[in-house]
Amino acid sequence: PPAPPPAPPPRRSRKTVSLDTLVGSILNAMGISIHQRRRAAALFQRALVEGPAVLSELAGLGGGGPLLAPGQSLLRLHERVAEVRSEPAPICAVCREPPQPGSACILCCCYGVMCVACLDRCPTCLLCRCRRCSAALVPPLDAPPPPPPLPVDVPSP
Repeated sequence: PPAPPPAPPPRRSRKTVSLDTLVGSILNAMGISIHQRRRAAALFQRALVEGPAVLSELAGLGGGGPLLAPGQSLLRLHERVAEVRSEPAPICAVCREPPQPGSACILCCCYGVMCVACLDRCPTCLLCRCRRCSAALVPPLDAPPPPPPLPVDVPSP
């Protein structure tokens, strides 16, 4: 029998950002160097593939002190991504249906879940009433990994 036609790409909202963008905004709140932020972002990407134990390395950032609040936010974000990708998936806060694979969004304000179709319908977050400006679109498990970040050229003296 012929192969079924490929599924159309998920509809993208103007309010969606990538998971990498959300991770970057969390890391920007940390008082760490750009090198450490890049290392933490790479750890998060590894954790999506290898599991959350990789994120324990975040405790070593910023002088080896206790895990900072943004580090805890990364742990929580990882938990939500795992929940969205699991069965049964969490339900959308608006339509009360589980989002289709590749159309689930994690709200940047409170890490609630909405489907991309409902995201444009809501001017504020229904869960925390925040005037959120974006949500991270969760790629399905079989999505290709994002490209590695480009190196930053530092001019030589």
